[in-house]
Amino acid sequence: MNHLEIKHLRMLCAIADTGNMTRAAVTLCISQSALDAFLSERAGITLDLAQRLGYALGQGPRYWLALQMQYDLWQAERSVPDGVRRVAWPGHGRRRSRSLSSLTAAA
Repeated sequence: MNHLEIKHLRMLCAIADTGNMTRAAVTLCISQSALDAFLSERAGITLDLAQRLGYALGQGPRYWLALQMQYDLWQAERSVPDGVRRVAWPGHGRRRSRSLSSLTAAA
């Protein structure tokens, strides 16, 4: 995962502090290979893993899913999908002088 803060690392270390990966995986009720894939950044945070981490560490699944979403967006912003081009809209890039109120009054 990218952009992990110290507090995130501390939470992950709390799992690892159970003594070994096997016990940490048992604590989360996931396989050791699934935990290893997550910790070594070979797999992202799924809804299931977010629920398990959120319950075990106390901050809920939204926290973990938000971290995954931030990472996914960061990755996506670094590249352009193959074959996609910008659309050239008429007047794109120029400021419109009409206000929002004039648009709603016309409708």
